[in-house]
Amino acid sequence: MEKLLVASLLVLSSTSYAATQTWDFVGSGGVSSLNRNIVANSINLSDNDNTMSVSMTAWSAYNDENIFQSELWLSQWGTLVYNANGEAHWTDNVGRYDFVLLSFDQDVELSGISISNYMTDSDISIAAFDSNPFEGGSAMTRWNQVSGYALSSSSFSNVGSSPLNQYYALDSGANQAKTTAGTSASYWLIGAYNQYFGGGLTAGNDNLKFSGLTTQTSNTTQVSAPASLSLFAFALLAFAGRRNKLR
Repeated sequence: MEKLLVASLLVLSSTSYAATQTWDFVGSGGVSSLNRNIVANSINLSDNDNTMSVSMTAWSAYNDENIFQSELWLSQWGTLVYNANGEAHWTDNVGRYDFVLLSFDQDVELSGISISNYMTDSDISIAAFDSNPFEGGSAMTRWNQVSGYALSSSSFSNVGSSPLNQYYALDSGANQAKTTAGTSASYWLIGAYNQYFGGGLTAGNDNLKFSGLTTQTSNTTQVSAPASLSLFAFALLAFAGRRNKLR
């Protein structure tokens, strides 16, 4: 009977656990020409287990110009961002700085990023936000404004170094000290290295294709109050009855 009472007390409390989601950015198609018209677009995607969804958009700008929405493709090689006609098909910082905004349907911690290809170097910057930095009354127009608006931001060097196609952990080893470790948010920016997001790295030579990422969520399971209270009351009555019999 004591076990029943303990069990009912446990039911009254919430149960929290971490869930991991895997996201695949490698599509079956590609692009027919590098001479894009730069049509701003968004791509909706579900995680591999269809438990969550994300809306993806691309954004580009020099440091001293207004940020604008670019054209995003999920190709057979990974993410491609176009910000000018004839531009090379990378997420890069050669000229304009390219970022992909991930708008999740719930708060997530970004725990890993996968790079399928890179050229010259593979430094990246990431940042977390509690709202879309490019929309609404607080829309940001410069990268220094965006980084200042972020909940947290960090930069990482040589993400695409060997082995490729492997998830790069953002929350382990030396990266545990990064300010984004443990941050949970619905909006995340991932892109080629940008000086305003920290790191002290060299920009202008990072060309990447993101092929996927991993996220983590903290889920809480609660039993409805009427059901849990009824169980608790039943346990108390049963326990009291047993004590009376023993007297």
